[in-house]
Amino acid sequence: MNDNPEKAAATTELEVVDPVETKLVEYAGKTGLDQPSTAPLVAAFRPVFMESRKVLADAAGVAESVKDATCVTEIKRARECRLAIRRVRIAGETVRKEQKATALKYGKAVDGFYNILEADLFPVEESLRAAEETAERAEKARKDSIEAGRRIALAPYVTDPNLYPVREMTDASFAELLNGVRVAKEQAAAAAAKAEAERIAKEKADAAERERIRQENERLHREAVEREAAAKAEREAAERKLAEERAKAEAEAKAAQAKADAERAALEAKAKAEREAAERKLAEERAKAEAEAKAAQAKADAERAALEAKAKAEREALEAKARAEREAAEAQAAKERAAREKAEAELRAQREADEKRRKAEAAAARKAANAGDAEKLVACARAVDLATPALKDRDLQERVLRKISALIEYLKAEHDAL
Repeated sequence: MNDNPEKAAATTELEVVDPVETKLVEYAGKTGLDQPSTAPLVAAFRPVFMESRKVLADAAGVAESVKDATCVTEIKRARECRLAIRRVRIAGETVRKEQKATALKYGKAVDGFYNILEADLFPVEESLRAAEETAERAEKARKDSIEAGRRIALAPYVTDPNLYPVREMTDASFAELLNGVRVAKEQAAAAAAKAEAERIAKEKADAAERERIRQENERLHREAVEREAAAKAEREAAERKLAEERAKAEAEAKAAQAKADAERAALEAKAKAEREAAERKLAEERAKAEAEAKAAQAKADAERAALEAKAKAEREALEAKARAEREAAEAQAAKERAAREKAEAELRAQREADEKRRKAEAAAARKAANAGDAEKLVACARAVDLATPALKDRDLQERVLRKISALIEYLKAEHDAL
């Protein structure tokens, strides 16, 4: 038999509290929150869990004791236990809503503090960023102006100035490029003008040659006509003479007739031979003139083809040179851009390293300066936590636990601030 009822009651209460406390602390550790954040939750739910253990113990076996409708006392007891459990559940729901409302307020407070900080820092940060980028903007404007001027300078000599990477070129490189395309343009124009002049001259020469051939053909034709007329005149004269002789010889003997016929036949054969010879000579001269005209035309065509091939080769050589110069300029620009990006990355990395080292040194100095106070605060929080009393008065127990939890949270906050 226990001689001290109060001590026995306290022991019973501790036996109830210890498992509850252990369970709550274990779950708090699994939430991912730190101990100062979960301590108010443990303190708020502890009384409800303690009460739940009691009503569950009272309800043990009550439902099993109701066998049928005649078990009036057991049914009444079941109702009492159910209502008791319901009260504990409602109390837990009330604690849940209160703690959740506090968490929502805390979240809004955190957002508010940050908004104040951001309102103070953002305008200054943006103005400093604008000041920091002044040189970059000026450099960009300078390069834009140089690029526009260079493209205008290239426009008279190239089809599309945008094909040339003039923005990053040095003045010397651009001057060389501009001189190259200008010379290429002038050479191409000169070659085109020369080819046109040669074409015109050749056409004039061909026209003159064709006119000479035409005049020569006309001369040969006139000569042939004149020879034909002369032959005709001779033939007519011979015929007249023959007619006269025939008329004269009609009175002569028939023996002279045969002689006259022979002479006429000889004259006709001679005239025919002369006419055929003249026609052959005319045909030969005409064929010779046509062959000479064809040879002259073939020579002119060959010369024009040679000039066109030469102009094409020169134009392709100029284009290849310009393309090589453009590719070299692009490669140089890419090399300079890679070097600039590398330098910027190294400068950025150096700045980040310096900032990280400065922060680490400041944190280490602050921690070293406050090491003693931090240890004292930790020791104080542990002592307060260990000194938590187990009181019979539940309301008083709850108030004390809340105060102690608040004090521990305050000590933790001060420790973190150090």
